[in-house]
Formats: sequence, structure tokens, C-alpha cells
Amino acid sequence: MPVRKSADGLLIIGHGTRDKQGVEGFLEVVRQTAELLPNHDVQPAFLELASPSIAEGFRHLVSKGARQIRAMPFLLFAAGHVRHDIPQALAAVQREHHGVRVEQVGHLGCRPEILELSARRYHEATAGWPRAAREETFLVLVGRGSRDRRATAEMHKFAELRRQRIPIRAMSVCFLAMERPDLQEALAGAAQSGAKRVVVQPHLLFSGYLVDRLRREVDGARRRWPHIDWDIVKPLGPDRLLAEAGVAALGERNEPENLCGLAAVGEGESRGGNPGGRQTGLVPGWISG
Repeated sequence: MPVRKSADGLLIIGHGTRDKQGVEGFLEVVRQTAELLPNHDVQPAFLELASPSIAEGFRHLVSKGARQIRAMPFLLFAAGHVRHDIPQALAAVQREHHGVRVEQVGHLGCRPEILELSARRYHEATAGWPRAAREETFLVLVGRGSRDRRATAEMHKFAELRRQRIPIRAMSVCFLAMERPDLQEALAGAAQSGAKRVVVQPHLLFSGYLVDRLRREVDGARRRWPHIDWDIVKPLGPDRLLAEAGVAALGERNEPENLCGLAAVGEGESRGGNPGGRQTGLVPGWISG
């Protein structure tokens, strides 16, 4: 058995996927995080669809001597997984190990490293374009989607911050599930905007079913609107900036409303479209569904 590095354990929790490339991408970022934290035992875990589970990862850290475990939700936004599923799974396994302290730290949110990486992926996809072409581009930023209005608000706030970094003609935000507008609506809106070039960027961590579905939808848009140039951006990871964002999360408690500079979302604010139904000047071309 490897020698324990410290009494501190770090459990990095990914969503999980059946896609081999997506799992490998997550594990690569976990390895990079471990390199940045040489005095910690770092262990991956998944919510579903892959192993080890949260309970298995927790038990592995305890078997190596961890007496304090910090759990990091390696997720972009704070929806049901961050607020309910992960805490419940941690509480269940903690009951097996009296004396082991558990703390859930912040998710990835709108950290500077995530904004930088998102902008970098866009620049990679548009490298070689003249500046005028970039400024005439319509960007469709695609999130996973959630029924949790606070996670939706985080996605919109992220889009506002991202919009400030890159000069483009217009941007819209859409979702792949559970939220409006959906991807088909956003692609149609971009095609009808008059833009000659549309860039579709998944705001997703790793490859998997959702990225494959996005590519199929964009292929359909190419056939429907062949006069428009359609480009797809790679997902965020794997990349060392994700590991750096995770390390930054260790210094913050899990306070989801603060991670994107958001006040708590009130009961009266709407789900879907812009938070609260308001138009934003930072994201022109917003599609509200």
C-alpha cells in the first residue's frame, strides 16, 4: 500500500459518463490536480455512470489514513448534484467512519481560470480568421441545462463575463436539456440574425454524449443553412487550467450564490431566458425562447 502523504484527503467528484474519452479527460485533470497538491492524497470519484463511486473514493482515502476529507464537486454550476446529491452521498458514507471530518468546497462556477479556458478554446477554433470576421461572428454558448434557476442564472452570468473578453457581433445562450431556449431554437435564431459565420461553443467540461449530440445538431444546421459558415468549439477539458481552478476552489466553502458574483436568486425570478426576464446589454442577440 502506498505511504500516506498526509491526514488530508481530496475527493474530486465528476459527473460521470459512459464515454471513454470523457472519463479519461476527467482522470487526466485529477492527475494534474494531484501534481499541484503534492502533500494531499487526491482521489477521483463519479456521481454516476462510471467508477469509483463517491462512497468508494471516500473509503479509499480513509484506508490511506485520511482524517479530514474535502470533497470538490468538479462541476461547472451548482444545481441538484451540488446542492443535494453530493451532500447526501457524503453524509451516508461518513456515517460509516466516525471521526472523519468532511467538508464540501466550491464548484467551478465563473472562476477566472474557467473564463480564460473558455476564451482560449474559442480562439483555437477561430485561429487565422481576420479580425473583421471575428467581430462579425455570432456565438452560441451551449450549457447542459438544469431545472435549478440558480444554476441557470450562473450560466447567464458566465456568458456576460465571457462576452466582455472577445469582440463578437452577438451572442446567445441555450441549453441541451431542461431549460429554454434549446439548441435548435438557438441555431435557428443565429441563422436568422444575418450573421455570415456562427460559432457554437459547448460550455461542457469533457467529451461525451452531449457533445456528440451538439455536433449532430450543428451538422443539421449546416444542411439547412448552407450559406452560413458553422464552426464548433471543443469542450473545455482536459486542460491544466481546470486543475488550477479546482485548486482555487479549495480555499472557498460551498456557497453557490457567490461563485459567479450573484446575489441569491429570488422566488420571483424566472426560469429560462435571462434571469428575471431582463435584457442584458452585455449579451446582444440574446434568445429568450
